[in-house]
Amino acid sequence: MNCLRPTAEGVLLTVKVHPGSRRKRIVGILGDVLKVEITAPPEQGKANVELINFLAEQLKIEKKLITILRGERGQTKILHFLNCTPEALEKKLSQIIKEQPR
Repeated sequence: MNCLRPTAEGVLLTVKVHPGSRRKRIVGILGDVLKVEITAPPEQGKANVELINFLAEQLKIEKKLITILRGERGQTKILHFLNCTPEALEKKLSQIIKEQPR
C-alpha cells in the first residue's frame, strides 16, 4: 500500500476523510491514500475525534497510539500509528476492506 510509510516509532498513514457521511466505513485505497467515511461533521474537531476512534476500533488498537501529524483542518491527513509495522497495518486494513459491505 502506497499510503503507508514506516518511521522509527511506527507507521505513517495518509488518509482522505469524507466527514458528514451517512455511515462510518473504510472505503478503500484511492491512489496513495486510504479513503474513510465518517458521520461526524467537520466542525470543532468532531470529525478528527471520530476518525481516530473509528480507526482504533476497526484496527483493534488503542486510540492513544494514533495521532494526527498533519491535516487537522483538511480532508487529507497524515496519521501516525505508534508501535506498529507497515506489514501489520496493511494486513489489518486489507482484511477490513475485503469484509466491508459495498
